Amino acid sequence: MKTGYKGTYNYVCKNQKYEIGSSYELLFEPRIFSCGFHYCQKASNVLLHYQDYVFEFKLLEIEDLSNCADTYFDSDNYSTNKIRIIREISDKTELLKLLGRYHEFNSDKNVTYWESSDGRWAKYSYNHHGDLCFLEDYNGVKCEFIYNSDRRFLKTKMYENKF
Repeated sequence: MKTGYKGTYNYVCKNQKYEIGSSYELLFEPRIFSCGFHYCQKASNVLLHYQDYVFEFKLLEIEDLSNCADTYFDSDNYSTNKIRIIREISDKTELLKLLGRYHEFNSDKNVTYWESSDGRWAKYSYNHHGDLCFLEDYNGVKCEFIYNSDRRFLKTKMYENKF
């Protein structure tokens, strides 16, 4: 048995809802990038398959419970037919160590903040539809994203920081 890391959006990946401590099994043969439970042994590689940190990203530590013959891999991408969800990695220090990045959402779930282990940071604000509306980062960049009434993106308005 081996452990690895799986990314999800609010504990869901490819229509499968995951719960901490639960095991999941498929009755068919897994294949990389098409079917099966996918994970990476190196946590930072999970972000290659996700849009970095978007709303409700969750990093899970998993245990591959399959026989070695039922797990397929390509580089650090694994697909298996049986896993157990060990825990969610949510501690800021541990996420910085594993991913080199950390994120958090405010209680209204309309603002997300991330920082990297090298001191970079960004803050994103979303409207009630989940559309990105404002961005501010460590370089002093501030911009607004403007949409029409049909929620189609129109333009970005940049603001200058005056210190």
